[in-house]
Amino acid sequence: MLFAELSTEQQATAIEKFRDINVDDDNWYTVVYEQWQETLSELGFNDIVINFTGFWSQGDGASFTTDTIDLEKYLTKTKQLTKYKSIRKYIKDKELEVKLTRYPTRYYHENTITINVLVSTEYINGTRKQNLAMEELETDMTEFCRDKSKEIYQDLEEDYNLLTSDEQVKETIINCEFQFEVKDDSVEYI
Repeated sequence: MLFAELSTEQQATAIEKFRDINVDDDNWYTVVYEQWQETLSELGFNDIVINFTGFWSQGDGASFTTDTIDLEKYLTKTKQLTKYKSIRKYIKDKELEVKLTRYPTRYYHENTITINVLVSTEYINGTRKQNLAMEELETDMTEFCRDKSKEIYQDLEEDYNLLTSDEQVKETIINCEFQFEVKDDSVEYI
């Protein structure tokens, strides 16, 4: 019998049996990943790698990493270019190397990542003001990336909750035309 032919109780049982049907595939999060890759690319973060664990443990979370950041694009898009005018020449000449890395850990939450700003050429010996600006840039960008990582996790969790909701599971069961058999008050998929 089809899902629509089951009683309300039997339908609830079938939904519970197939609760994870929409997230069993390891690619259920692809849409969220692609949206964030596009969003972050527009901000100057390229070739990002997103990792996450979720959604039930204290250490769960999401974060992204990259070795490819267009610093000038990032500062322009976030309207901070004038804030770092003391190092603007280094930024424009691409003499600063910026990487977003994860601490060596088994976790992926936002507090596991940090920005490192490195001088990419040996001949730059910045002034105290320039060195302080680079330190401030590291701090500001790390905070920004951690905030974006929290948003990524929230989007992943929302998508997961949507895909495992009664309505979405029911829709999948109906669209796939699953057949059920009722035996001794139990509902079996056939």
